[in-house]
Amino acid sequence: MHLPPPAQWRVERSRFHACLLAVISTVNALVIFAMYGRASFGVLCALLAFSVILSAYAAWRWKHACVGLLSWTGSHWTWLQMGQMPNPEVCELRWAMDFQAVVLVQMRLGSGEAPTHWIWLERGKASPGGWLAFRRALVPCLAANGFRFGGSLV
Repeated sequence: MHLPPPAQWRVERSRFHACLLAVISTVNALVIFAMYGRASFGVLCALLAFSVILSAYAAWRWKHACVGLLSWTGSHWTWLQMGQMPNPEVCELRWAMDFQAVVLVQMRLGSGEAPTHWIWLERGKASPGGWLAFRRALVPCLAANGFRFGGSLV
């Protein structure tokens, strides 16, 4: 198999992810509000408290999302966490979702015992050509890890 040329992408907190969390939290609040009068006050308070705690946790996870530089060297993936020494770690990626302009991948650093990180990769306005080059590296490498495509690759 011919491997793609080296490519890299700066990973930041995803606006898509933030909007998705906001929409889910809003829909959840609207459902609880629609239940007013149909459920007891205690049940509504419990649902509202659970919803607020879950939304706050999701916002905290978004705020502390992985930020760094994801690079394809031509033979393997590396991750360089922002704010750390310039010593990239080898990582393994697995595809979760693909919306063309936004891709969700599962990243595992180093050995198989390392924790899993979920990363939203999002096309930036500053470098649309860079996104296409990065996707050209991403698609075949993730396909080699067992992902099956059902249509256009890029």
